[in-house]
Amino acid sequence: MDYSGARTLRFRGHDASSYGRVGSVSTIHSSEREKVMGNVQNWAQCDNDQKKTFSRLIVEKYLMKWKAYYPRKDDDDENKPNLKEGWAFFEHVTLARRKRRKEGDENSGFQRAQPGETEDTELYGFFSTKETDLSGWGVGIGLYFSTMRWFSATLFLGGLLSIRNIYYYYTNDYNDLDTENNLGLILRGSAICTSTTWLECEEGYCYPEKMKGADVTYATTTLDDGSTKTFVQRLNCPNQDSNDNDVLKAALWNLGTLCFMLLATIAFSFFQSRQQKVYDEDQCTASDYSVRVLNPPKDAYDPEKWRDFFKTFDEKGVTLVTIILNNGPLLKALRARRYFRKELQRRLPNIDLDNISDEELNKQIEERAERKKQTRRPLRKV
Repeated sequence: MDYSGARTLRFRGHDASSYGRVGSVSTIHSSEREKVMGNVQNWAQCDNDQKKTFSRLIVEKYLMKWKAYYPRKDDDDENKPNLKEGWAFFEHVTLARRKRRKEGDENSGFQRAQPGETEDTELYGFFSTKETDLSGWGVGIGLYFSTMRWFSATLFLGGLLSIRNIYYYYTNDYNDLDTENNLGLILRGSAICTSTTWLECEEGYCYPEKMKGADVTYATTTLDDGSTKTFVQRLNCPNQDSNDNDVLKAALWNLGTLCFMLLATIAFSFFQSRQQKVYDEDQCTASDYSVRVLNPPKDAYDPEKWRDFFKTFDEKGVTLVTIILNNGPLLKALRARRYFRKELQRRLPNIDLDNISDEELNKQIEERAERKKQTRRPLRKV
């Protein structure tokens, strides 16, 4: 359905702000500005140290005593900047804060507070903030942190499962410890093999041109009789003294870890769908109070009639009625007409398209085409 060309009519009823939070963290209406500024002094004097940021405590206890940080601290001017009030305004208005939900609410915990709210609020704690407390920020923010938590736990468990193979790759059963000491600390315990030997390559199996393109380490030497021998570098991992079952166990352990990561990723899709429903139900938006009619009568264009119809189901009234016309082809034709009309006016600037007949317009177009054809320069022969 084409949503262009909609007719909208607004009625008195519920306030739209009662259905969803309006505004952002850094937005304060002009009517509330004076009220917020009046509370800044109270915040600067009465805020508990436990609810202040570490930077604010450092400023108030130490840095404000230094004139290099606060040059006007000794001035007698009443209008000088006040750092305490500035930090109080920064924490209560600029930074995001939360407050406890009201008693009787279905969801316990905290909810997002409005900027400059006078109720008992606090900053979001780094460790004490739950994912359900982030529902006021929208579904995307909550899903982001739940995704981080899920994959952090998944990768941590995957690392624990890999400890067995890390130990096997670190021991002498897989690699020579004397050559492994040349590796860095991060690469120790990995499947990198540093134990190598040089073996003579049999005739008919070694082609230096192909080995060079395949990045194979090789060397050639010329004997006294003039013949040439080729040597290739062979990896000795795992060591010859190791058991073949250890190699098989390492391979199966890696395969099991990979299957665990795959199953965890599949389970995450179901977990994310469930979390999305939880965050969406916890957040109240206008769409939760909206009704959409998909099969209206073809002649139902009057919003007044729709309002009267829906008022029979709700005593509090209707907030908004929007009628969307399915006139996409008509709008595309009107847009094309406007484009060609502007193009015609550009090419025929001396005529008035609103006060000209079709015969006269066609005549002007033919005359311009004829003039353009006569003034066209012929191509020179090469």
